[in-house]
Amino acid sequence: MESEAIKELMEDINSGSRASKKRALEKLLLFLENGNEFNAHFSDNDELQRAIFKSLTDKYERCREIACEIITLLVTQQEQLIKQQLGFVFQIISRRLSEEEDYEPSEEVRIKFLTLLVMLYEKFPSECESFLEDTLLI
Repeated sequence: MESEAIKELMEDINSGSRASKKRALEKLLLFLENGNEFNAHFSDNDELQRAIFKSLTDKYERCREIACEIITLLVTQQEQLIKQQLGFVFQIISRRLSEEEDYEPSEEVRIKFLTLLVMLYEKFPSECESFLEDTLLI
């Protein structure tokens, strides 16, 4: 995947348009699922990574859902990347599942967050120890 295509994905993900964000996130998920050369480009692109993690708090339900699916997939494909972002991911999940003002309204997304949480504890048990107290508050 060329840098122009990544740039286009970034623009769509960062746009205010629900349709553009959703389409870009779905395309990104498909690229990552296919395991093509995109994985290498993704691991080298900090801006794209931040956009995905930020999408966990997007105002559109489907975008949050797809972002969670992408991160769940990355747990198996990009372990180092996920390890570096554990604090951020736990902070978002904790806030979306336990706080009144940011509480996740969608049951489907809450289930995806919980599935991701379980996967993180299974994949990175020692790294997740410091987040145990926050997890218990959910």
